[in-house]
Amino acid sequence: MRNYTFKVAVRNDQKKRNSLIADLIAPQRGNALSPSAIEQYEVLAPGNARLRTLITDMEKHGLHRLLWMPPSMPYWAPSGVYQDVGPVSKQLIFSAWNVVPDALAALVSYEIERKIIEEAGATDCGYADMGKSFKARLRLARQSDGRLTGMWNLMLMYPSSALATLIDPMRWIGDDGGILSIEEVRSRATSCLAHHVEKLVDRTVVHGNEDRRWYWVALARLEASFAPGSESWCDDICVILINATTKRNTKSTSPTSSMCTLITGRKLGTAASQVSGACRPI
Repeated sequence: MRNYTFKVAVRNDQKKRNSLIADLIAPQRGNALSPSAIEQYEVLAPGNARLRTLITDMEKHGLHRLLWMPPSMPYWAPSGVYQDVGPVSKQLIFSAWNVVPDALAALVSYEIERKIIEEAGATDCGYADMGKSFKARLRLARQSDGRLTGMWNLMLMYPSSALATLIDPMRWIGDDGGILSIEEVRSRATSCLAHHVEKLVDRTVVHGNEDRRWYWVALARLEASFAPGSESWCDDICVILINATTKRNTKSTSPTSSMCTLITGRKLGTAASQVSGACRPI
């Protein structure tokens, strides 16, 4: 409700020893959200016909299982949870009340999370402890010894112009004239990249443990070779990151700036030199 007069009044009333507003609300608690119900992931009554219709429609199409909306023009045949999703679209909801966006976001997000928890069989975990039970997956960090961790995650987020240039699934069609399956697309993409990646691999190193850091280092070097225009974009990102770390009074370098350093050809230090034998120098 943000700056609603009622909310401001409630906030101010909370600071008092005797809360008059609380005494007025308590007898009508049946219309308020129950903390214990939320903690146990119980179903919350929408309390509004339109909100009930929205939630029912989302459940009908299984939208709570989707990480994002299905594409209108897919690069490959939908599979997994997307396979049985019919023609769906985003919905615009208009209201004259400023509180509606926050209320919808809270109630719909809770219901989506509740359905996911229910289907995953993780109902023994309370709402307040959910963040402690499941750690964040897409994390990037630099260890105290200078090692970069989580760089594989960066490969999922970096907008690679090189990959967009070398791989275009829209040009690939199946024998029947339709779009390919994800397995077929992955196989063709591997074939397209194999020749270019091979140039980055040093085959003289045949002993020792496999260093998996070469996966993201190779992507950075492909970017440097096939998308020189990315250098200016990385320059801007590096400036933003440098300014951000300066404000925090820290000298640590973010993994993103290290990726950009490889692309632009600047001195990287440990991030590339520790990948012994994995890739040739830029």
